[in-house]
Amino acid sequence: MAKKILIVEDNIVILTMQKQIFEMEGYDIITAQEGMDALKKIHHESPDIVLLDVNIPGMNGFELCRQIKEDPNLSHIIVVMISAVYYSEEDAKKGMAMGADAYFTKPYENELLQAKIKELVEARDGK
Repeated sequence: MAKKILIVEDNIVILTMQKQIFEMEGYDIITAQEGMDALKKIHHESPDIVLLDVNIPGMNGFELCRQIKEDPNLSHIIVVMISAVYYSEEDAKKGMAMGADAYFTKPYENELLQAKIKELVEARDGK
């Protein structure tokens, strides 16, 4: 059974690119462009992984990550945060403090992101 990824990204070009890359890897893809819509989709679609841009409208990625990780029904979801605009060492620490499983900065190597997601899924699934 294919793992499901929710990609939360407000930049349509990046969103489309990420969607295509992960579909080619065999993942089922759901997308959202803002925080509140993403949270609704998380509750409705139960993704295995959330690929989460920090700077999204409505509810930023830090707050969305916190809500996912503090909810006992959602905390198992792997959250990979991605940032560019406001990146600093403190942002990475804040993301990890909110419960993110990994933190990437734009631009990033797609192969590294794919490898990290595979590693996190295998670790969570005990493989």
